[in-house]
Amino acid sequence: MGNTESGLTRIFEGTQPIECSPRVEESDFQRIIQSGVTEKDRRVLRGGMTLLGEHPSWVWKNAVVRCIGDDIDFSFYCGGCTNRFVVCFDGHDEVRKQCNNTSWALYLYNGALHIWGNLKQLASLGAPAALKAIMRP
Repeated sequence: MGNTESGLTRIFEGTQPIECSPRVEESDFQRIIQSGVTEKDRRVLRGGMTLLGEHPSWVWKNAVVRCIGDDIDFSFYCGGCTNRFVVCFDGHDEVRKQCNNTSWALYLYNGALHIWGNLKQLASLGAPAALKAIMRP
């Protein structure tokens, strides 16, 4: 068994894998919701659906979203699963979404967004205030 295959085996350990194609999409979560789950587990699956809108669509072509509820543990996956997310309860009945691993492409994309946001904020201050903010120790 190759490294990729054994790595995927570890990702899916203890969970029910659901292969999605051409990417992880809302319809994959809807199919499970419509098959009948508890309201609490439905909240976790909906959390997975909202997670999809928080990143560009290309992310979901190589991703796994693991949804852990009271009675469910599904891993919706596509491609090499380099972008890994978990949706579960935080211990206080609130749904928590967490990224456990990103591909280099997503890492660089998030970094560029962060830098762009900082540049926009500096530009909104005007030249004198921006220079002052940059020169601050």
